[in-house]
Formats: sequence, C-alpha cells, structure tokens
Amino acid sequence: MNEGGNVRASSHLTTVMYIERLQGDEGVERIYGAISIAEADLLRKLRANDWCPLPAYCNYMLAADEIYGQGDLALCRELGHASARWQIPGLVRAAMRMFSPLQMLNHLQSGWSRMMDRGRAEATQTGDTSIVLRIHEFDPFHRAVCERLCGFFGATVEMTGGRNPSVAHSRCVATGNLVCEWAISWLQRRPTLGSRDS
Repeated sequence: MNEGGNVRASSHLTTVMYIERLQGDEGVERIYGAISIAEADLLRKLRANDWCPLPAYCNYMLAADEIYGQGDLALCRELGHASARWQIPGLVRAAMRMFSPLQMLNHLQSGWSRMMDRGRAEATQTGDTSIVLRIHEFDPFHRAVCERLCGFFGATVEMTGGRNPSVAHSRCVATGNLVCEWAISWLQRRPTLGSRDS
C-alpha cells in the first residue's frame, strides 16, 4: 500500500466531534489510546487546513469502529455523513440547494483535490438520477476510508435535494481493483425553481 496519501485534516476533526457528541471527551481519548502514540500525537496537533496522513486518519476510524461500532465499518459511513454536513459551511449548504445532485457530484471531479492530495475523480452519468464516480490513481489505505466516502456522498445528495440516496462501493483499490468506484442513485429531487439535473 502507498502510505503517501493525505486527507484534509478537517475530516479527522469532524470524526473527533462526532465521537465527542456520542461518547464525550473520555470516548475520544479512549480511541486515541487504542492507536500508536506517534499517530495519536500527530492527530491531536492537526488544524483544519493541514494535511493528515491517511494511515493515521484511517487507524483512528478503525479503532472507533471497533470500540463504538459493530466492527463492520458502518460507523465509518455515519462519520462521512456527519462530516459532509459539518465540513461544509452554512452559506455553502444554502447555496447547494440551487444545484441538483448530478451537478454537485459532477463538481467532485474538480473538488476532489481539496479533500485528498492524491487521485483523479471521474463522474459518469448513468441515468436521470444516477451516476458512477471513479477515483483513479488513488490508494485509500483501507476500505474504511471508502466507506466514510459512501456516507459523505450520500449526504451530498441529500443536501442538494435528492431523496433516499443509495451509495454502493462497487470496486475498491483496497480489495485489488485498479480504481475505487461508487454507484450512486437517488429518488427524484424536490423541484427547485430554475434548476436542472444535467
């Protein structure tokens, strides 16, 4: 695995916020105590705009999933869903209502580099309310990172008016594929004056 990739540190900080709300400060510290001292020290010092090494970021999530989840990475999806809502400023969230889910997911092609320092996003529309998103030249380190992205993508669809989003991680570099791929679909968005879905 390539350990050179980094994620924006705001993603880790929203993980800490989520755990703190559910388990308090003791819960946050319990997870720090379950990873290496070096990684815990690094993560504690991060500021929102820093880059965070994917292994440390992922190991904290895996420890959280093991301690407070079911060990099936479902907690990582919950973290991604909360992260999308907390990382995106309120004014931006309000503006997102003017866009369709297709427009926002297509925007990830140019916005990916603000989230991750490795990889190239490619979006392919497969229907009026569906898209396939592929990330090339990206090593997520562990599938937990991709499960978190499932939650993030689902929340993005919801914030742009899509209902009942379905996000399937159909191919993953962590399981031997050449690309990471998500099949994303939703029920028709609520009407917005002047909006288009393509």
